Amino acid sequence: MGPGEYSYSTDDRSVLLPYLQRWLWRPLLERLPRSLHPNSITIFGCLMEFVSVAFVMLGLYGMRWAFLPAGVCLFVYITADNIDGAHARRTGQSHPIGEFLDHWLDLFNGALMMLTFFAVIQLAGLGYVLLLATCCLAFFAAVFEQFHRGILVHGKVGSIEAAFLLLLSFAVYFFFGPEWVRFEPSAFNFGAMLVLVCVVGLPVTLIAPLVRVRAHLVELIPPAGTLALLSFWYLGGSIGWFSAGILISLSNVVFSGRVLRRRLLGGSFARGNIASGLLLSVPVAIVTILDPAPHWHMVVACVLLAVMLTMAGRDLLLVLERFEIFRLGILRRPR
Repeated sequence: MGPGEYSYSTDDRSVLLPYLQRWLWRPLLERLPRSLHPNSITIFGCLMEFVSVAFVMLGLYGMRWAFLPAGVCLFVYITADNIDGAHARRTGQSHPIGEFLDHWLDLFNGALMMLTFFAVIQLAGLGYVLLLATCCLAFFAAVFEQFHRGILVHGKVGSIEAAFLLLLSFAVYFFFGPEWVRFEPSAFNFGAMLVLVCVVGLPVTLIAPLVRVRAHLVELIPPAGTLALLSFWYLGGSIGWFSAGILISLSNVVFSGRVLRRRLLGGSFARGNIASGLLLSVPVAIVTILDPAPHWHMVVACVLLAVMLTMAGRDLLLVLERFEIFRLGILRRPR
C-alpha cells in the first residue's frame, strides 16, 4: 500500500467532538504551519501524556498542585490526538504510517489513561480488573471492526469523553482532596459516580462494534481469554495491582497492534493472535494452577512483560520497514 492507494475512513459520533472542533481545534488547526509534519504532532501529544502521568504520580503522593499541570498536559494530548489526522489531510501528508503510529501510540496512551484513572479513584479488586479488561476489549473491538469493515467507528461516549472524565477527577482531587474521588462501595461519592458511569458506558462501547462484526466473533477468543487469565492471576493474589494493570494493558497492545499491522500490510491476524494467546496464556495458567513460591510469579510476570514489549515493538518495526522509517517526520533523510 502506497500513499497514492491509501485511504482512511472514520465515523466519529462523539458527543463532545463537534463543540471542541468548532470552538478550539479547527481555529488552532488553521494556525499550524503547513510545514509541520503530522507525525510530529502525534509524538508530541504522546510525550505530553507521559508528562501528565508523571504529574499525577506526584499528586497521589501528596502534592495536590500537580493535578493542575497534569490536566493541562492531558488536554494537550487530547488536542494533539484529534488534530494530527486533520492536519495531515489538510496539508496532503496522509500516509499509512501516520495512521499506524497514531493508533499504535493510542494503545499505550489509552492504557496510561485507564491506569491513571483507577489509581486516582483507588479502585482495586474485581471491579478494577473487570473495568480494565472491558476497556482493553473495547479498544480491540474498535480496530477489529476497522479491519473487517474498513471504517473506524467512535461511539457517542468514547476516548474524548473518557479523557474529560479523567480531567474532571483531577479537578475534584485538586479542589476537594482524595476522599472525594476515592471509590467507596458503601458511600455514593464522586468516585462511585465515576465508576457507575464506566459500568454503564463501557459495555455499550464494547458491544456495539461486536454486533456489527458478529460473523467474526470467534477471532475475539485469544485476546479475551488472555485478559481473563491475567485477571484471575491478579484476583488470586499472586501479582499486585500495578503488575496486573501493566500486563493486561500490554496484552491489548499486542493483540490490537497486530490487527493494525495486518490492516496496513495485508494478510490475516487470526493465526498470529492464536499463537500470541497461547504464548501469553500458557505460562499464566501454569503458575496459577501450580501456585509456586511468590518470586516465581514475579519471574513469570517479568518474562511476560519482556515478551509483550518485544511483540509490540516488532509490529512497529515491520510497519516502519515497509513504509520507510524516514516518514516518521522527526527523522529526515540526509541531503
